[in-house]
Amino acid sequence: MKTIVIEMPYINNLSVNSYRLSSRKGSTYSIKNSVKGWMVELARKVSVYQGLVQTPVFVTVSGTFKNKASEPDMHNLDKVLCDALEMGLKLNDRSFRFRVGTVNYSSKDPVLKIVLEGE
Repeated sequence: MKTIVIEMPYINNLSVNSYRLSSRKGSTYSIKNSVKGWMVELARKVSVYQGLVQTPVFVTVSGTFKNKASEPDMHNLDKVLCDALEMGLKLNDRSFRFRVGTVNYSSKDPVLKIVLEGE
């Protein structure tokens, strides 16, 4: 499998800690619309690689953010990223091995660089 590099804009609330809305009536959860749209876009971008990736898939996420205060806890992005990749690649998320890459700062819009590599 060749290395696949996908760039996605970073939006707030992608973290596993905040991307779901909870119901007061019980344990019903739904994904926030902004996050759902982001996940669908990532799934669409990676769907062209269905059947071409070898498992396990090493997922390395790096990011460029405005400053340290706007930087998320990168390790908390794994759930939303893996759920979106599972949707797009049609692979069970247990096939993914998540790694945190580099973090940079820039005045440009925040972006995530997602690198997929097979064994």
